[in-house]
Amino acid sequence: MVRTKRAVALVLVGLLTGVAAARRPADDLSPRCELEGHTEQILALAFSPDGTRLASAADDGRVKVWDVTTDRVVWTGARVQGSVWCLAFSPDGKLLAAEWGAGRVQLWATTTWRRVDVCRDRQGWIKGLAFSPDGKLLASAQGAGRIALWDTATYERVATLDGHDPKEDVAAVAFSPDGKLLASAGGDKCVRLWDVAKCETTAIFEGHTHWVRTVAFSPDGKIVASGSNDETIRLWSTVTHQPVRAMTAGGVIMSVAFSPDGTRLVAAGGGDRIRVWDTGTGKCVATAVHGDMSKVQSPLEKEMYITAVAFRPNGRTIASGGRNRVIKLWNWNR
Repeated sequence: MVRTKRAVALVLVGLLTGVAAARRPADDLSPRCELEGHTEQILALAFSPDGTRLASAADDGRVKVWDVTTDRVVWTGARVQGSVWCLAFSPDGKLLAAEWGAGRVQLWATTTWRRVDVCRDRQGWIKGLAFSPDGKLLASAQGAGRIALWDTATYERVATLDGHDPKEDVAAVAFSPDGKLLASAGGDKCVRLWDVAKCETTAIFEGHTHWVRTVAFSPDGKIVASGSNDETIRLWSTVTHQPVRAMTAGGVIMSVAFSPDGTRLVAAGGGDRIRVWDTGTGKCVATAVHGDMSKVQSPLEKEMYITAVAFRPNGRTIASGGRNRVIKLWNWNR
């Protein structure tokens, strides 16, 4: 009799647990605020390592830095002629680097916002930037299929990585969390992994059918995510060098970012919505509307309406930027 009651109790507990799991709230994105100040579309976003500041770059030739605790601009850089395509904070947060037109990278000290130095290159526009985890190297995605590595102590170029199609630009670069690998991608439709110490290609990931716009490493370094004009996000294993899965996003993917725990991936692209994906299942678990596309006429501009996303280091805030010149901050709950 005792065993029967215990069995019934266990069954009831199991049923109630299942119901609770089924009713558990899904991943949720709720709008927190809008940051306005740029006069043209947003092209890049980056949180500082401590999560207190957000840097933005735009088509208006400006770099702005926002205090995320007050949602106000704390610094605006001098205007450069043309667009500012990319930017990145150093791992210690003391430097901010941004593409500065005609193959230049401008660096500022974030304590004073004084210009530190300029990395100069004559190999075309720079579309992507990434600091190594130890802060000693800065990688830049160049034209003619090249990646440049810069010494941040001397601001001199110390290596050039050749391997991508020289007829195409490299659009994105990212260092692995341990700094041993570099991922790159661009117009030749493939993602390359590089051994940073040897400056050699260790793997080539093929599967995209159009420009690859963005790459990102998972926090454990075991996965590289890539987003493309072919409207897919693909996950690749850095251990086996095999594809893990592909997710169809319904539009050009301009930017991707992993959550700090690596279980989620936020993507910019595919109309007016940002989408959050479960990296374990490949399912879309949350969406949110970034802005009103009613005045956008071009089909391509509609597909590329959201241009940048970033995860705050605490994992509780997502930033998105787009063609409406607005940056949105979202509360992220799981």
